[in-house]
Amino acid sequence: MKNGIIYLNQSYLTNKDIELFDLQLKSLLKEIFNPAIPFKMTDDEKRCRYCDFSAICYRD
Repeated sequence: MKNGIIYLNQSYLTNKDIELFDLQLKSLLKEIFNPAIPFKMTDDEKRCRYCDFSAICYRD
């Protein structure tokens, strides 16, 4: 563990990699929950056939 986390391909994740991931994840979550950025439905309704969230976006 002192060398970092191992990927499936045996490459190591460094602390810098983890910090970068953390920053990118936080940025993405801020964007997702930002009410000023509108939700845009997909134009391809076939993608919605088996989507568990279609009721949330009122695509039913």
